[in-house]
Amino acid sequence: RNSISLETLETSSNGPKLLQAILQNKFRGLSGNIDLSNRQLQISTFRIINVVGKGWRDIGFWTAQNELSQHLNKTRQATTHLNPVIWPGESIEIPRGFKIPVSGKKLQVGVCTSGYPEFVKVEKDHITGATKAIGFSVDVFEEAVKRLPYAVPYEYVLFSTKDDGSAEDYNDFVYQVYLEKYDIVIGDITIRYNRTFYADFTLPYTESGIAMVVPVRDSINKNTWIFLKPLEPGMWFGSIVFFIYTGVVVLILEFLGNNENVRGPIPRQLGIMIFFSIFEEKELVQRFLSRIVLIIWLVFLMVLTSSYTASLTSMLTVQQLQPTVTDVHELLKSGEYVGYHRGSYVK
Repeated sequence: RNSISLETLETSSNGPKLLQAILQNKFRGLSGNIDLSNRQLQISTFRIINVVGKGWRDIGFWTAQNELSQHLNKTRQATTHLNPVIWPGESIEIPRGFKIPVSGKKLQVGVCTSGYPEFVKVEKDHITGATKAIGFSVDVFEEAVKRLPYAVPYEYVLFSTKDDGSAEDYNDFVYQVYLEKYDIVIGDITIRYNRTFYADFTLPYTESGIAMVVPVRDSINKNTWIFLKPLEPGMWFGSIVFFIYTGVVVLILEFLGNNENVRGPIPRQLGIMIFFSIFEEKELVQRFLSRIVLIIWLVFLMVLTSSYTASLTSMLTVQQLQPTVTDVHELLKSGEYVGYHRGSYVK
């Protein structure tokens, strides 16, 4: 018969019994215990060893319950207590990619104490003598190294020219790369034109700028004539012209309407004109057009009065503070003395 024709093959009635016997059978093989409970091979305990040259050393044990632990027990042990793994080249650095860190020389990373400890803060270990650095700039550098496809061993080297461990000048700090004293330097270093002759810079990861602390002054002089400041000179002039125009128009309209109240000598007519612009007396104003002109004037006067009152109240109660210096070029022109934060590039 053709063995490829599966439909012609016969099945044994003892198959379920054979399966049950296999599932119940447990024994120890070369790789550990063989247990097919629940129709799956139960994962046994693995002993993790580190092969170094022609020898080996224990790392720990791995189980499904405790994962990787130093001792084979029921309590889970922290992986920090495990023996370090020795990689090829006798290095404990985890290799990445195809390059193995076999070189004994580490990348020399220059750091210096910054005036802003949030960016770089350098500490010296008095026991081991190693330099430790923390801060935002250090975190950016270490994160960039982790993302490389290969391992880069590095060590921090403190740069200082003073007794207190601080740097005299960032220009001198960057110049050390040109002198090959350091491979790279990290910190809150500003990219300046003169520094590009000695080193290459990465892309900036923070915004740079200048912030000045200067005295403030009240931009409004609260003197006797402050009541004139809520309105601009043009608004004052326009309001006075509109005031006179309204009085003249009403006076002419009433005069043409033969209103006896507006007749008389010129001083009396001027007084009536001013009176019409301020008050609306129905007994004195007889024509309908005159009343329309006065209503328009009164609406304008109410809006103007509300705006004037609000502006004057704000000037009398709220301080209008303005900086005495708004641009650094003003300081350069006037030759004023300024103070700066130690380590700032504005020096």
